[in-house]
Amino acid sequence: MVSDGIAIDFPTLLSLKEYLVRQLGFDNISLRPLANGLSYFVEFDEAKEIPEISLPCMHELCLLLDSPHPLDLASLGLGLQGQDGTTAPLLVGSPFVDVLLALFCTVTQLSTLPVLTLKDMLESIAIIIYKHDFEKTLLRPQQQMLRKAVMRSLSLVVEEINYECRQLALSVAHAYIKRWPNSSGGIITCV
Repeated sequence: MVSDGIAIDFPTLLSLKEYLVRQLGFDNISLRPLANGLSYFVEFDEAKEIPEISLPCMHELCLLLDSPHPLDLASLGLGLQGQDGTTAPLLVGSPFVDVLLALFCTVTQLSTLPVLTLKDMLESIAIIIYKHDFEKTLLRPQQQMLRKAVMRSLSLVVEEINYECRQLALSVAHAYIKRWPNSSGGIITCV
């Protein structure tokens, strides 16, 4: 419903994020208030594996990350402003970027996931690269995790997995190199 443009306020979106993080098997989940006291953020550690019952969530998360609908910044109350004092336009899936990246980077055996789940995860990373602006205040801290996810996707290329997933892994690396050529030097040498 959120990916289809149903209006949602930011506290409700964070509640959905907390529920999703719990369902996906992350450890040490907590809600931390922001310094301004107006809102909070969801903090979590790692997920070693995705519970089987939560595997369908990956397809829906992909749809949410791909949604073109903007996030209502008036309801944020977070003071997410750029250097010039303007607020950053974000997509409704932006608060969930860290969930997918952390999941992709911490699941122990990606190659043992069902093909459709792995495919959805790789497509989601490509969507994140193409659609979400990592120069904005909310996503800037996730730049390192995105780079780590791209490196991990490249490691899938040499594993015995579905051909389409290997092609998607290469596409993720290609998209990253094309979008940020100045920061992709380490990735090129790994290939």
